[in-house]
Amino acid sequence: ASRPGGALHTNFRLSLEGEDIAVFDPLGRLIDSVTFSRQRSDWSEGRWPDGGLSPFPRFEIPTPGRANLTPPTSPPEFQVAARWDPSGPNGPSVRVIWRSVPGRIYQPEYAHDLEDPLWEVLGDARRAGGEVESVIDPDPIGSIRFYRVRLLP
Repeated sequence: ASRPGGALHTNFRLSLEGEDIAVFDPLGRLIDSVTFSRQRSDWSEGRWPDGGLSPFPRFEIPTPGRANLTPPTSPPEFQVAARWDPSGPNGPSVRVIWRSVPGRIYQPEYAHDLEDPLWEVLGDARRAGGEVESVIDPDPIGSIRFYRVRLLP
């Protein structure tokens, strides 16, 4: 962090509990965004590889204002979202969307209770072909569902 008035100073503070950050152009079009989780002292997070669209892994050596040259010290954290579509092509549905690393294998799952140790498979495991993957839950009506995506070996 920098001191007030320094090169990295802003006129606002980010929550230590985590939040969303978005950058828009003058016409209101989204340029970039990130959702970060609870922060810890002396951790550095950034895009990997430098400038890529990957989730934000942690780095051992902070490099403010310079390229992220060192490999991450932790795997990227998942960013998972579920979007309700009341007028999907086959009726109401939920699309589960997550950031992915191309070539890695992901298994989307759901449960009706977060305390339930047995999660149900939602579609087949899939090898990511891009930086964002998704799956549709075609039958979300009638019960509460929680979604997660597991990274498989």
